Amino acid sequence: MKRPLSSRNLGNCKRKLVWIADKEKALAYAVKPDEMLLTIHRWFARKSCPGNWLFGRLGNLAQAVNNRLGA
Repeated sequence: MKRPLSSRNLGNCKRKLVWIADKEKALAYAVKPDEMLLTIHRWFARKSCPGNWLFGRLGNLAQAVNNRLGA
């Protein structure tokens, strides 16, 4: 059963997904309370995650999420 969000909970919702492809700029970005910052595993560990194919599409993914959020 889905219940509607209360106005209190709705006020705490994230309204924008921020994607900055440059690690230094992304990690220096001051995230606002209604934002989420998309980060990737390769910035924090010796991994290739999420892979170049997905990495090249993260801007499109963030835009699609923001469109759904109404940002």
